[in-house]
Amino acid sequence: MSWMSQNYHKAALGGGVVVLAAVGYLSWSKGAAMQAEFESNSSGGKGDNTAVTGGERAEILVKSLGDLNPLNAKPIPESGRIVNLFTSVDLFVANGDVENPIDLLDADLGDVHSPIPNSWWVKNDVDPSFSDSPQRDQDGDGFSNLEEFEAETDPADPKNYPLLVHKLVVKNVDSTYWLLELNSSLGDNNFQFRYNDSKKVSLRMSATSNVKIGDVFFKDGPKKERFKVIEKIEKEVEERGKKVKRTFAVVEDLKSNKGNVQFHAPLRPKTEVKKNFYRFDNTVTFILNAAGQEGKEIVVEENTSFKVTADGKTLEYKLLEVDMGERPFIKPLAAIVEYDDGGEKKTRRIELK
Repeated sequence: MSWMSQNYHKAALGGGVVVLAAVGYLSWSKGAAMQAEFESNSSGGKGDNTAVTGGERAEILVKSLGDLNPLNAKPIPESGRIVNLFTSVDLFVANGDVENPIDLLDADLGDVHSPIPNSWWVKNDVDPSFSDSPQRDQDGDGFSNLEEFEAETDPADPKNYPLLVHKLVVKNVDSTYWLLELNSSLGDNNFQFRYNDSKKVSLRMSATSNVKIGDVFFKDGPKKERFKVIEKIEKEVEERGKKVKRTFAVVEDLKSNKGNVQFHAPLRPKTEVKKNFYRFDNTVTFILNAAGQEGKEIVVEENTSFKVTADGKTLEYKLLEVDMGERPFIKPLAAIVEYDDGGEKKTRRIELK
């Protein structure tokens, strides 16, 4: 925060009134004096010379008005300040110092709200006279003045704002963790599985419901036909600091949003290592805090596309995944969202608060 940003609230506005009043008085006084002088010198006697004494001043004034296009800005040579006949110059004061009004376009003045240059506030007609002006939202589109500056959008136009993906926030994550175990393996073509999850769903195959390589299971229940047996493998894993060989079934997840991912279901793992094999079903509830969408919930499963409509435009995003951190921890850390930026695919990591 710069030096001008501090204690810069109503004192600055009050000071502005004083400055404007003083400027107005000086203009009126000078005008009155010129009028008095004009009247005192404009009375002439009869004669051949038809010119009025002092009339050359009026002529110069009229000519200057005709030469100056009031719509074109004119620089003052001494300061470079851009003004014209119909433009007022906004002056501010810091910390109530009304004796020293500040011109934001003074080349010797440092930025009052770094990194935003002083010229930006003047150019965009945005009020810088608050200590939190960069965090304020002048046009009510949900983006702060600082965010509009960084994105080079118009802070005074509620329909011109940065990419909406930057205002997506995670309201909550509904996370179900589950474990699929290979309960028995009788040769290469007879498998039994059991399933348990954090939502208290428990499934276990009976002795008469063995499956073979290539089969889809379970036959009924909440996980009906979700999994497919691919093959059986042996591989080394680390347990209690030692390398040991264990048996796994390679299983394909057929749930529509899982992308046919394959994973290893361990054969009757020990309790202390089960967390290492947990998998997750995550559903994220988003809220878009911009463009009048506040309060509308967007519920999305992982690896699923979703759309947001604002100001007549429909934007498509994709929730790639929820970062669950390193095992054995099972707490969601962030949602990873894919979006389009001018034809280029990018991702944004949205941290959970």
